[in-house]
Amino acid sequence: MSVGGLAATRLPAPHSQGNVRSVSILGATGSIGSSTVDLIKRSPDRFRVEAVTANSNAAALAKVARDVGARVAVLADEGGYAALKAALAGTGIADYLFLRGQKLDMRKLHAPQENGAYRFVGGFNPIGLVALAAGFGVYVWIFNPQTLASLSVFKFVTASIPSCVVAGLVHYGLSRRFATGKGWGGYPGN
Repeated sequence: MSVGGLAATRLPAPHSQGNVRSVSILGATGSIGSSTVDLIKRSPDRFRVEAVTANSNAAALAKVARDVGARVAVLADEGGYAALKAALAGTGIADYLFLRGQKLDMRKLHAPQENGAYRFVGGFNPIGLVALAAGFGVYVWIFNPQTLASLSVFKFVTASIPSCVVAGLVHYGLSRRFATGKGWGGYPGN
């Protein structure tokens, strides 16, 4: 969604607990925002992050949003938003459709994740971050939203489709290789 020059994407709602403070982190990828994120990551049971914002660094914003479980990520640069959305779509499609077989245990998903079925490593999914970075990199390689430079293939497939496909394939492959064997993420067969 795009509003007044800002681009936003809604992420799945985090689990709720009693006596938790709702916060939004403006400039989450800057120095003060990074310090705030670090504080929240040290006490995840005390905070629920409603929104994170950044100017143009979509990859860093996506990492922050996933790390803190933000419900909304807002990027001021609409060009970067497209790259963020395409890479997030690829990891989400691979995870839900192919790795989980379109099945989620909602009770376990929204339960505290200290030892929960959907917990990965330290409360975030490193495989998802690698896949997101790969998809974002492909997007910017095909079409750079800052300079507007593009490869010739952009005319036929845009940058979103290859970005989504690469992020999905990386997420699927690494999850099959590492996450299912280590019992991360509540995948079937763990």
